[in-house]
Amino acid sequence: MLETALTPDDFHCDRKTTCCFTGHRKRSLPDSGDAFAVKIKALKSHIGFLIKEAYDEGYHTFITGMADGVDLFAAAEVISLSKEKSYENIRLVCAVPYPGQFNEMKTPADRYIYELLLREAYQIVLVSDAYHEGCYRQRNQFMIDHSSLLIAAANRNSKSGSAQTINMAKRQAVPVRLIDTTGEPYSL
Repeated sequence: MLETALTPDDFHCDRKTTCCFTGHRKRSLPDSGDAFAVKIKALKSHIGFLIKEAYDEGYHTFITGMADGVDLFAAAEVISLSKEKSYENIRLVCAVPYPGQFNEMKTPADRYIYELLLREAYQIVLVSDAYHEGCYRQRNQFMIDHSSLLIAAANRNSKSGSAQTINMAKRQAVPVRLIDTTGEPYSL
């Protein structure tokens, strides 16, 4: 599927109607991101609510970074919504940081979801041709450079790639809708 991916230079979208996601990987989420845990079900529901809210505000293109955890949760919600008539204009763009990201998926379920999302995506952008130390930062910058809204699910005190992406958004005056994953229940 990556053979048909666009380069960052070949990707074009209307930034005013594009939103991106950031959030922690499963290992940094409550209950290690277990899809059947109550807290993760609540998190997914909250992400879904924010996607629907953004769609109603005119955001129709959603960019995911495709990491396990929040990125895949959000992307799966976009694909699920795209099957509904009232969300027929919603589009998922997968920003893959480098070709081997698939190998980072720890479980067969995550590998299956990853491949399914790539198949269902409107577009795939391969941000870097190979892994290098800054490829995730490059992917995060790509997403912010093409978006006018960021939906984030993260611990607001972390020093993570999600925090990096939130700071990139703030520097570009891109609004951030943060689900603080330290809150009980999750809070905006």
